[in-house]
Amino acid sequence: MATAAAASVGEGAAPIPFSDCALLIPTQLTMIVAITVIFGFDVNKSILTTLISSTIGTGGATVLGKTVVSNILKFIPGAGTGIGAAISASTAGLITTALGEAYIKVLELVFKGEMNINDLGTTKGKEQMSKAFKEQLKLGNSRE
Repeated sequence: MATAAAASVGEGAAPIPFSDCALLIPTQLTMIVAITVIFGFDVNKSILTTLISSTIGTGGATVLGKTVVSNILKFIPGAGTGIGAAISASTAGLITTALGEAYIKVLELVFKGEMNINDLGTTKGKEQMSKAFKEQLKLGNSRE
């Protein structure tokens, strides 16, 4: 997870506005697949991609706001580019770390038998993941 978080920070720092979005999803998907394998479960990339997209979509206005502001700042040559890159990099790192931690929490439920691996693609799984993600975002934001 640390490797994916570090990669996402680098991707978030890209000086080209909104380029980080296209780079983050594959990095996050790779992290989620690796966590799934570590837990010993089969990988279904389409379910995992949907899970990531729906989870990040529920991440809240703060993260979305930081992402939009930082990418708009990247349009301003010089200081705006640097400030936008710094905000974007920290936001990307926060999102990726929170996503990984939340996914681990959900897979722990599966591992304990409190949830089924097939639930990940259902409303129940998405809600569980969204709840864990929001909790992790709060923890991450409190450390900033």
